[in-house]
Amino acid sequence: MDTKNEAIPGWKLLKKANLKTKWLLRAKAELHQAIQFAAAVGRSYSPHSGEDRFGSLTWDDHNKMPVSVVVGKGQRIYAGLGLSKHTLYIYREDGNLIDKLPLKGLLRAEIVDWLKKKLGTAGFDQGSFTLELPYDIPEYDHGFEKKIKFKRKKTFAEFSRLFENASLVLRHYQHIHRKYSGEIKCWPHHFDIAFQLIYSKDDKPGNKYYVGLGFSPGDEKYKRPYYYINLWPVPGMPFQELPPIGEGNWNTEGWFGATLDLKSLKKIKGAGEQAQLVKGFYDSTLRETLKIINVGE
Repeated sequence: MDTKNEAIPGWKLLKKANLKTKWLLRAKAELHQAIQFAAAVGRSYSPHSGEDRFGSLTWDDHNKMPVSVVVGKGQRIYAGLGLSKHTLYIYREDGNLIDKLPLKGLLRAEIVDWLKKKLGTAGFDQGSFTLELPYDIPEYDHGFEKKIKFKRKKTFAEFSRLFENASLVLRHYQHIHRKYSGEIKCWPHHFDIAFQLIYSKDDKPGNKYYVGLGFSPGDEKYKRPYYYINLWPVPGMPFQELPPIGEGNWNTEGWFGATLDLKSLKKIKGAGEQAQLVKGFYDSTLRETLKIINVGE
C-alpha cells in the first residue's frame, strides 16, 4: 500500500552536527548497556519466557522513552530509560514517578544497588533481581565495569529523537496494515525498535511470512543507525533481479531485506522532507517485498 501522500506528524528534525559516527557509536555503547537495567526489571519479576517476552520494552509516548513491562502483584511498577538525559526511572503503573537515577559517573554495582533498594521499598524481593542476560551484547570499550561518561549530551538527545521518530513512523505503518500487525517492541538484545507483519502462505498452520519493519541504532554489520525491512523465510529467487528502492539498499547476507542508512538524512534540512525520505523507503521496499511473497492487501 502506497502512503506517500500521508504525513508523519510530530517528526523531529535530525541535525547533521549531532550525527557524527564516532559520537553515535559512543552514545550507543552506553545506552545499549543502560537499557539492560530497565529490561531486567521486567525480566526479573515475570514468568520465564523462552523468547524473552518480558525483557522487551515498549515506547512510552508521554515520557518519550523505552519502558519495561509492568510487574508486581501489590504495587505494580515499571522501569524506563530516558535516552536524552541518560537517566533510569521507576514509575507506578498509573504513570506516577517513584524515583529516578542519573547514570553519569556511576558504576554498574551502584546502579544495581539503587535499583534493589527501590524495588525492596516497593515490596519486591531484592534477591530476585538479576542482570544475567539470556543473550550476548557487544563488548564495548565503555564497558559495564567502567563509570558512565555521558559525554556529548547533544548526541544522546539526538538518539532520543531517532527513537521517537522511529516510533511515529512504525505506528503509521502498524495502523495502515493493522490486520496483519503485531506489537511495536524495543528489544534490549539488539537495541532496536520494530514490529512484524504476519501473512499466511496458505491455510496450513505454521506456513507464514514475517515482514519486519524497524529501526536499529547500528550493529556489527552496519555501524551507523539505519531503518530496515526484513523478510523471513528468505525467498528463493535470484537476488540480482531485485528492483531499485530509492535511497535504500537490499541486504542478502545473513538476512534478507533492505536498509536505509542514517547518512541519507544528513543532507536534508527539513523535518518533513526527512520523514518523507524514510516513508519513501518503507513504501517502496514494503511494496516490493509483498510482491516477492505474492501478498496483496
